[in-house]
Formats: sequence, structure tokens, C-alpha cells
Amino acid sequence: MHREPFRFLHAAALRLDHQLCGVGSVPEKVREIVEEASLIAFERVIEACLEHDVDFLLLAGDSFDAGDAGLRGPMALARGFQRLAEHEIATCVVAGPHDPWSSWLSGIHYPELVHRLRPGANTPTMIDCPTSPLAAVYGVYSRTRHDEVKTHRAEGVAPDGRYAIGLASVALDEPTLARWDTPDGLPALIEPTMNYWALGGGVARRTVHLNSGLLHDPAAPQGFSAAEAGPRGCTLVEVDAGGAANLTFLPTAPVRWERVYVNGGGESIDQQSLVSLMRSALAAIERFATDDVWLVDWIIGNLGTAGRRMAEPEFRRETLDAVHRDLELGDISVHTHRVSFANEGLASEPEGQTRGLMAQFATGLAAKFAVPDRALHDILADSELRGGPWEGRIRDLLPELDVQEIAGAAQREGCTWFADLKEAA
Repeated sequence: MHREPFRFLHAAALRLDHQLCGVGSVPEKVREIVEEASLIAFERVIEACLEHDVDFLLLAGDSFDAGDAGLRGPMALARGFQRLAEHEIATCVVAGPHDPWSSWLSGIHYPELVHRLRPGANTPTMIDCPTSPLAAVYGVYSRTRHDEVKTHRAEGVAPDGRYAIGLASVALDEPTLARWDTPDGLPALIEPTMNYWALGGGVARRTVHLNSGLLHDPAAPQGFSAAEAGPRGCTLVEVDAGGAANLTFLPTAPVRWERVYVNGGGESIDQQSLVSLMRSALAAIERFATDDVWLVDWIIGNLGTAGRRMAEPEFRRETLDAVHRDLELGDISVHTHRVSFANEGLASEPEGQTRGLMAQFATGLAAKFAVPDRALHDILADSELRGGPWEGRIRDLLPELDVQEIAGAAQREGCTWFADLKEAA
């Protein structure tokens, strides 16, 4: 069907004025950026809407965090909405587990072009341009922060051939996809077939193409912990006359968590060579104009004596000072968040039958954490907690957890188990 081409911006999990977790000690100028990071990222979302002349903005839940009990987040949200309304740009927003509708203060004024979509409404929000209808946006699904999932069915069909969009505060993760074609899946909750599912709440940016529509989760515009490493931003969606959608990543995060692996060289690596490897690893990272601060987690592996000495405070300080000195990364301020070891806890290898058991354990653990950004989600999905009352509570905590720290703790615990076996034998 022929439609008027249009474009919109898709963002999620703004959590305005929510503070980053576990940053540690940084200089005062950097601290100011860290404390304002989520607000700066949202300002960049608004600027992107204006720069790309979008027809509307979609916010897929968790625009602020009701647990923060402050007004800065909600007020910043209202100011952003007002700027868009002054340029006749509509906003469609659904609540998420961190900002249920009950936490949206009645005393804050929102422009008429802001559409708060409450799941269960029988009619979609229509987005039109002066010459033709464009899109029908459905609020499809809601979930609570600590309680059971609550679902609502939307009725009707997308009228006048509009492009149908389902807006839902649901992470595009493996449990969501596993339920997709079941009676509990999102398509079962809405009558018309969606052209685009605007999802949100996942730890990583993700797109899936299915017969039932294009699914996309842009992840948060600003990462809040080391678990949300890598570039963060929002998505520009351009829909052509034939209904095909082109997705473009737009970076927004002023503070970027990075996980950098340094490996190779074995015993031949000295301190100077280690510094060179670490500086080269930083230089190889793709940079964006929005990057103001990098918080780096170093994972050291197979680097012989120099790598092992990174566990010594004085050696680590000297090495990191040399790494950070005179870096040619433009205006980016680089700071080490943590140093860990890829083979942490495995220095004293057990022998005999215990060695075989340890090898099996290490292999299984490595497989579980092969993709760090997905590891904890996949482990939870395979656990006995899946589908129970604790799943939602634990899933809400995952962005605050450090997957490398958990993997290292598991390795150390495994070594303790097999050491005990050896003593028992």
C-alpha cells in the first residue's frame, strides 16, 4: 500500500535524573557530567527529533524512576515535550515498571501533543500530516515493577491504511521472543497486525525481523552501570512510501561504559608492552561526537607476569597512569572503572580427577558467559525462577549488576569447591 513517507524517533528507558551505579572516584568536572548524564542524553534525544524533523517521538516506558522521589526527572521530561510541541512534533509514551501511571504527577502540565497511551484503550492514537494519514500507535502492554505481569488487549484495526505501531515497555530479550507466538505473546494482545513493535527495557540494542512485524528495542540512551557497556542512543526510523522501515542508530550518551579485553603475548609481555597494548585497544574503539567520558573495565588475559602484576596496587597505578597519559582521543575523558582478569581464580590448577571436573566446570562457565551482555538474562530464563513471582524483581535488578564480577566470583567459588575435593581425596 502506498503511504506518505515519514520518520519518527524511538527511545526507551530514559530514567531521567537517575544516577549511574558504581562509578567510583572521578575528577570533579567528570563527576558533574556523570550526575547529569541521563538528562544530557534526553536533551540530545530532543535535539535529534528537531534536527531530523521527525513527525513524532515514541517513548517505550521508564521515562523516569519513581523510586528516585525527585522532581528533576519529571520536570525535564515535561520541558522536552514542550520543546517538541513548539515544533508541532507529537509524543506517544507508555509507562514502564519504574514509572507506573500512578507516579505521573497531576500537577505537571503536558502539551496536547503528548499522548499517554494506557494499555486497554480501545482506540489507537492517530498521527497525521497535513496531506495524509501516517500512523496508528497502540499502547499494548504494561508491567509492574515488583508484581505479576499485567496484560491488556487492544481492539480494532489500523484505520485508513495507517502504518501500525505497537508501543510497549517490554525488553526485546529471549523470554519475550519465546512467548511471542503463544497466547501470552504481544501479538495475541492486539487485533491488527503491527508493522513495527516499539519495545524498550532491554540491556542491549536489538532488532528482530518476524512475519508478525519488525521488533526493535533501542536500549537506554544512557547506560546506568557497567552492565550497559558500549555506545548508547536512540533510533531514527524512516518509513518509505511502501511501508519499509530503515533504522539508524543515533548516539546520545555523554558517559560511555566500555569493556576492553587485552589478551595475547604470554610471558614475553613487560610493563611497557602492556601499556602499549592497552593504549592500542582504546584507540581501536569507535568514537562518537556525543562521548564526553569513558569509564573503562579492563579484562586482562594471558599476559604473563605483567598481566598478573596488575593485581598489585602500585604496579596497577603506574601502568594505568601511563595508559591514560596524553591519550589522543579528542575531548574524551578516559577513566579506569575496574581491572579484572579473564582467568581470575584459576592460577592453581587442580590435578587428576579434580582437574577434569574443574575443566568441565570452567568450560560450562565460559559457555554461559560467552556473550556477557546476554549472560545473566539467559541464565535467568533457564532457571527455576522463570515464570515465578521473583523473575520480574530479579530482571529489574540485572542492569545494576556487573556480569564480569559475577563471572569472576563464580570462577573463584569453583576453585574453592575443587580445592576442597582435593583435600577430601
